[in-house]
Amino acid sequence: MKYLLGKPVADAILQNLQEEVQTLGQKPAIAALLVGNNAASQLYVTLKKQTAQKIGIGFVFEHLPETSQQDEVIASVERYNTDPNIHGILVQLPLPKHIDKHAVLSHIHPAKDVDGLNRQLQSSENMFLCPFPKAIVRLIESSNCDLSEKKAVIIANSEEFGSAMTEALSTANIASSIVLRKYIVENTDLIRKGDIVITALGIPGIIKGDYIKNGAILIDGGIEQINGKVLGDIDEKSVSGKASFLSPVPGGVGPVTVSCLMENVVLAAKNLSQQS
Repeated sequence: MKYLLGKPVADAILQNLQEEVQTLGQKPAIAALLVGNNAASQLYVTLKKQTAQKIGIGFVFEHLPETSQQDEVIASVERYNTDPNIHGILVQLPLPKHIDKHAVLSHIHPAKDVDGLNRQLQSSENMFLCPFPKAIVRLIESSNCDLSEKKAVIIANSEEFGSAMTEALSTANIASSIVLRKYIVENTDLIRKGDIVITALGIPGIIKGDYIKNGAILIDGGIEQINGKVLGDIDEKSVSGKASFLSPVPGGVGPVTVSCLMENVVLAAKNLSQQS
């Protein structure tokens, strides 16, 4: 079994973006909005800021207090919608429980929705693929396998992610089926038929070797921390004798997701410059 490491894939994407940014007339920029003091969210925003600055993308960070009201958050989003120097808007999730996530996200202009979170709700030629599914496809492609006849099984917590992942896979002409978390046991035969198995559950080690076919490509998009150790959905030890490829946790999908977000920011800047 070989590992599909995220860093080489991410580095290649970022190198290309850095070169492209230097050719643009206006510096691409993203505004990140964080509400509250979630430690993991603060870490994620810092990582995105470091990556953006590394390749020449501007990064504006607004940190609102936990007590902020929904209309205050929406007002910030609307301000960035009308700012010609901001090309992408990122609302870091989760939001505090008293704020309706969908109400806030729906206010992000489609041309600046670089996280692709409204793609299923709105229709626009400038809509972006969500970076997480996009990154998973990039990792699959990094296996350098012939994917023309491959079929994928997506194991997810929600239809929302399943649909986003299906759309991303379709860009690589990979057919797919969705198995929701609560129906895993009833669909073990379907999972075993998957040439590619993608998980995004956050349940350490739930996918064992007897769930997969020989030679399967496994993409572990789940992450959970137990006793200070970061774990994925796939039981690495039990699949090692059957899988052909596995994306590790950590070190797999994560780095590529951030680079795909930056890719969307650059694309947004190019789209907006063409419209102006």
